[in-house]
Amino acid sequence: MPSGDAAKPTHRPQPVKRRSVISCTMRNVSSSGALLVFATMVGMPSDFEIWIDGSHKPHRVVWRSNTRMGVAWTDLKAAARSAIK
Repeated sequence: MPSGDAAKPTHRPQPVKRRSVISCTMRNVSSSGALLVFATMVGMPSDFEIWIDGSHKPHRVVWRSNTRMGVAWTDLKAAARSAIK
């Protein structure tokens, strides 16, 4: 497994309206986006917020599969300033 694919700590995307919490694992995190891995995508809303260490990460969903989702950060300047290591 490449070192860039190492599992990151669990983070919680949050739906915009209901404020539910759905746990996931972030992989391949970069200044341009990330791979989110879920136990299940059942009940996953189409619009949600991602919060990492208290910071909101504006994003757009690039692709989805049964348990994975690729997101691209939409505020690249802010993402670069707070790059996840």
